[in-house]
Amino acid sequence: MQHCCKALLLLLAVQLVSADLLGKLVYHGKDTQNAANKLSILHQPANVNFAQTPGPIAASEIASVLSLATGVSTPNIEWNGLFAGSFFDRPKAVCMFTVESVPKDSSLAIQTTSFPVAQMQSAQSVSDVLTIQGHESLTNHISKVFDGKSLTISVSGNEELAAAGYANGKNSKTMYWSDMGQSWKVMDGNGEVKNLLKKEIVMRQIKSVLPKGFSVNKHEMKVEVNTNEVQVSFDLMKKEEFQLFSELVAIQSQIDNVNMKQVNDDSPDVYLFSISTLKDIELTYGPLSPQMKAALLLLSDFIPRMSKTLQKLYKNDILIVQLSMESTYSIVTDHKPVIEHLQKSLEKEIGTPVTDFHKHMPEIHLPEKIESQTRNKLCEALQGAISGAAGRLFKFQCASEEQVHMVKRRSIMAFAAAPGLNFLKPVFYAAVFPVIFNIWLWLVVVLGLAIYAVSLVMWNMEPGDSVIYRLTQPKIKAE
Repeated sequence: MQHCCKALLLLLAVQLVSADLLGKLVYHGKDTQNAANKLSILHQPANVNFAQTPGPIAASEIASVLSLATGVSTPNIEWNGLFAGSFFDRPKAVCMFTVESVPKDSSLAIQTTSFPVAQMQSAQSVSDVLTIQGHESLTNHISKVFDGKSLTISVSGNEELAAAGYANGKNSKTMYWSDMGQSWKVMDGNGEVKNLLKKEIVMRQIKSVLPKGFSVNKHEMKVEVNTNEVQVSFDLMKKEEFQLFSELVAIQSQIDNVNMKQVNDDSPDVYLFSISTLKDIELTYGPLSPQMKAALLLLSDFIPRMSKTLQKLYKNDILIVQLSMESTYSIVTDHKPVIEHLQKSLEKEIGTPVTDFHKHMPEIHLPEKIESQTRNKLCEALQGAISGAAGRLFKFQCASEEQVHMVKRRSIMAFAAAPGLNFLKPVFYAAVFPVIFNIWLWLVVVLGLAIYAVSLVMWNMEPGDSVIYRLTQPKIKAE
């Protein structure tokens, strides 16, 4: 049986697009509620209110909270931080800036209301966080409710993160970077891909995203940083440094090109902007490097500036939040001997090299549906191998243990290869079913009570009390 499991694991270790998730490696060596993961409220309209001390919000419930803020129902959530508002007065849009791999003991200089994010170890990346109860993306959920009329925009240099915000609506855009074409590509709701920003165009627009103290030298292909906090230069010929500014240019271009007709319609809009390049900066230069400090200064200016642009665009009727996700860099460096031992044990068990721990915690996908009994045996085999190697700090969590783990790996190219996908097809229970049911229920109750009251009054009415009887009563002849 052991050899059988190893043979199967060798086959299953292949990371296939849209394959079912068997399980993932999670770190549980510290209290995740004390980590730097937090959800910050950059702007809230008058019709959206949050509790002052609601406690931590689960990572798997963030998308549901944003959906509820627009008035679109979701499965039940446990977090009580969002107050119920008027169903007929909801914000016109929601926007979330996601900054991945914020170094330990560092934070973006944004002073605002924020809530700690719990259970982040259950979410492998932003692609998990942006799903509603592990079933579908936030953008697709809202787009489906409003028949594809909602404007949904997802932007990230990481193809997988951009795909997490894909929606099959006529007003949907998914923007991602392609190394092959050295340009930013946009996929619409029909799966059609178009080139939008080539590298040369990005270079010309970098200056527009730079704050005070930053300057671009196009001849030397560098961005010079000279502030009181840090003095350093970014080499735009290096991929990880160019990509940082490239993501900001792409986000700004999408905000600047928003159609006002779509802003003023009756469907709520969704903006998902995921900044993924900090991870590469950290891996290359370290979490305390001048490059990382300069990158954080850049984001501390850029995000509030884009937030103000969106507020002006929607006349303050938009909810804007920022999700800051702590880097796993310290986990790897603090437990390097254990990590190396664990990595060797995993490679021995599955028979193939394990992905870099700095990128994300390893996970295994199934190429196709298999029997639950076989799935359970595979999970037990991996759990046994990991418990012996580093059971105190890590464990292998099967996909069936938490609902959020049922999310499938996404890819933009997977959507392009299957343009026939239609997420707008009718379902037996629509997402607005509870709302429509309540409207009809209480309308029938009110009308029934009104008819009963009128009937009761008319039944007990005396003929002489009615104006009708008085006007139709014949005159009595006088003798």
